[in-house]
Amino acid sequence: MAVVPAPPLSVPGPGGVTVPGVSFAALSAATLRPLLLPWRPPCLSLALPTHRRVPGNRIDLPRFRHLVTALRTALEATQPPAEVARLLAPLATLAAERRFWEFTREGLVVLAADGAATAFVLEESVAPCAHVGEHFHTADLVRLVATARPCRVLTLSSREARLYGLADHGLEPFPFPGGDVAAGRTVLGRGEFVDAEAFQPHRVRRGLGAAGAIHGGTGSRLDDTRADTERFFRAVAEAAHEPGGPPLLLVALPGLEAIYRSVCHDDRLLGEAVALDPQRVPVDDLHRRMQPLLARIRQRDVEATLDTFRSARAHDRGTSDVAAIARAAVAGNVRILLVEAGRRIPGTLDRSTGEVRFAADDTTDPSLRGDGPAAAVEDLVGAIAATVLLHGGEIVAVDRMAMPADTGLAAIERHPDG
Repeated sequence: MAVVPAPPLSVPGPGGVTVPGVSFAALSAATLRPLLLPWRPPCLSLALPTHRRVPGNRIDLPRFRHLVTALRTALEATQPPAEVARLLAPLATLAAERRFWEFTREGLVVLAADGAATAFVLEESVAPCAHVGEHFHTADLVRLVATARPCRVLTLSSREARLYGLADHGLEPFPFPGGDVAAGRTVLGRGEFVDAEAFQPHRVRRGLGAAGAIHGGTGSRLDDTRADTERFFRAVAEAAHEPGGPPLLLVALPGLEAIYRSVCHDDRLLGEAVALDPQRVPVDDLHRRMQPLLARIRQRDVEATLDTFRSARAHDRGTSDVAAIARAAVAGNVRILLVEAGRRIPGTLDRSTGEVRFAADDTTDPSLRGDGPAAAVEDLVGAIAATVLLHGGEIVAVDRMAMPADTGLAAIERHPDG
């Protein structure tokens, strides 16, 4: 099986900080999948809970360096000194970039191979980890993807429309995917689609020859304003249309929401909306106000997935046996995998046969000491979930009390075995 070459370019991170050899990425299924492919080993994985502010963030860099030392200790057992230095170069450069450590959030995951690294600066905390192996240790990242709900956010006022993507740290401007005029842009203005003089019949100017002119027309100003708004919103609906895309959440005052729904026929549009004027609310505050609605939507999705699993299990297309799920995952036969939130099962997964081997748990925190080697035991929950995600399956995180089994995993298969 071919290995994936390391990316040669650096991508700026928080605050525009650029670190040679390090590409910063926003976490999503799309950005994670390439890292689940076979990379040229050894693959280095480092995870660290971080802090936004002092005094907490004063310990982040020392703990990061302890993790790097743990990786170094493990590499020195099998690699010559020059190769160890090359493999750890992006991590050493990141440790030396003082400005980066001013922009940390709640968690940091760095995956490095062949002298280059991809870093995720996260809004969620992660368990400390230093891992050297044949594959990246992506368990925490997969879990975060499992709890996220891909979504587009459309904010509407009577004069302006904006489209956002829902990232792990907030809302990011997203280009409108459709429409001849709008494609590739993130903001649409009413004046681009509505000519106030041409589309307001009550403003028609009538000539009376030598007697001059009168101004008047048919209909009322209110009628014309609504007609113009409908025309603008039709253009927005066309621009926001994204066949096969994620759900679309609307942010608008109730009256404008009703008009938009009357002209939009996009089945991705969620039935609930955030009722406020987006022009009066900062983007960061808007993201905060959306959270209760997103939580309710996610809970309904989880409940629907649990019902689907129960039905699949009744027809022999659902299982909670870890070994059976592992075999189905490697074969690409898992459509939806339910994982218990926070569950970890030490062990290894053979990604060619699906065989699993369980191991004793090692709870040592490698970020508190730098004199021990990095861990070599995988997390089976994360490894199986990553395999499912690589094959195009869906991962759904479920609270422990709601899980339909005590094994930590439950799978809905694409088709019956055999």
